[in-house]
Amino acid sequence: MFAISFLLFSAPLSLSAQDRFALVVGIDSYTNISPLRKAVNDARAIATTLQSLGFEVTLATDSTNRDLSATLDRFVHQVTPGSEVIFFFAGHGIEVEKVNYLVAADAEAVTAGERAMLRQYSQNADELLSRLVETGARKILVIIDACRNNPFPRQGTRSPGGERGLAEMASPEGVYLIFSAAPGQTALDVLDASDPDANSVFTRAFLRHLRTPGLELRDLMIDVRSDVRKLAATVSHKQMPETVDRLDGRWVLSMQTATAPAPEPISKNAAAECIALAGSRISDDELYNGEPIGQVVAICAQAASEDKRNAEILHAYARAVDSNDQDELARPIYLAAADLGNSSSMFRYAQLLKWGAGGDVWKPGAFEYFKRAADAGHVNGMVETGFAYQYGEGIAVDYNWAFSYYMLARNAGSAAGANNLGTLYQHGHGTAPDQETAELFYTEAAKADNREGLVNYALLVARKNDADAFEVSGAGEAFVRGLDVRTYGTPPKGLVTYAMEEFQRIRNPMFTAAVRKALAQAGYTAVGPEAVINGGLLEALIAHAGG
Repeated sequence: MFAISFLLFSAPLSLSAQDRFALVVGIDSYTNISPLRKAVNDARAIATTLQSLGFEVTLATDSTNRDLSATLDRFVHQVTPGSEVIFFFAGHGIEVEKVNYLVAADAEAVTAGERAMLRQYSQNADELLSRLVETGARKILVIIDACRNNPFPRQGTRSPGGERGLAEMASPEGVYLIFSAAPGQTALDVLDASDPDANSVFTRAFLRHLRTPGLELRDLMIDVRSDVRKLAATVSHKQMPETVDRLDGRWVLSMQTATAPAPEPISKNAAAECIALAGSRISDDELYNGEPIGQVVAICAQAASEDKRNAEILHAYARAVDSNDQDELARPIYLAAADLGNSSSMFRYAQLLKWGAGGDVWKPGAFEYFKRAADAGHVNGMVETGFAYQYGEGIAVDYNWAFSYYMLARNAGSAAGANNLGTLYQHGHGTAPDQETAELFYTEAAKADNREGLVNYALLVARKNDADAFEVSGAGEAFVRGLDVRTYGTPPKGLVTYAMEEFQRIRNPMFTAAVRKALAQAGYTAVGPEAVINGGLLEALIAHAGG
């Protein structure tokens, strides 16, 4: 009924994860009251950011009240005395008789006479805060982005809660409360129908400043309030985040710093030189114009220090550090550039999270940034987002969304998008299996020299019972070209394994002969490790297949 995920992520080892905990909740899928569009996006983005800042993050999305209560029980048990704790909620909230309730996904559409039923479907914010305080945490930050219009129906002139916003809340000692809008105000999900941002107005502003190294929480909120007020004013709306401060001392959320070797004498226009050098990698050891990578890193470090809010410079700096095999240092720099809107940094940061390069593997975070890149127009981001939806990597399987993102990529000229559309049709993912349509997409990808498309086209033809000799001959050539290191370098291990397993399983003598002929024409006849195609294993497989 509901898509629920309780995901626990470890923080990077370089940070004190054992002293920093966060529970992040986002709810969009309300079945009986008005659903939301960006609360889950907000939660995922906040979770990704806090994880990168050293918090051990529990993420819950689209949770029923029962599941949310169980998640809270586990979370408070996990928190250690003296630690730092953050609770973030994005979803519907309602004030009833001066008490604020955070509404779960299974909430019924109660009316004014059924206020007591609210307790079955929501979390009492005061009680939740008390439970966090009881953990003995040294510092607690509670962020409630739930100051939206009352989602419950009116009966005559009455509904079960206040019409606009949440009520004021008292804050115990050691707690800092943030509401996305002041009492009586409503918080905006979007500015207008053309607003492309994936996050609510408050969350996008909060994220923009959350990662600033050394920025104290109170100073951070001065900047956030200003940004939210200005954004809301562009659509003639009043929204000013509200804070209640009972902290003792300073609290810096982002303590990360990106360091680089001290540079040698650097040109006066470091920004332009950094972008030019890092934008054209030519080898593992050198970049544009043969400049050593260490010098490029130094140039970009200076440029970034001079303009910390320039996404293009930060992306170039991250590329230089990345090329210098410093993934752990590159990750937060890519992240900073991504959150300033650089879609290439969004994509690369997502890759690092997916592969666990420079830190832990984190598939939900990878999905979040692949999707942000895709929604910003990054074609490879569209392909990866579709892949995540197709195979459930960091998100629940959804073939309709997979199809949509693959088609977007394909229409933007991506051969990988066309190939992956073929896989949906071939395997019947979200549709009845359709080999003819799959072949059309594989052919399109193969014509663009996409190596997965070449292999998939070849294997599909090999499985056909009515393929003629000319068609099979072409399939043999496509199969070899897809695995040939001279096409695009060494083929991915997964593709080679799949190709060889399917080749052996099919055992089509005509196709085997076509592959053997294509290998000979390409000049690859050796069976030993000197062979170019997968160390000779393909030739050995051909012999084993009885070709």
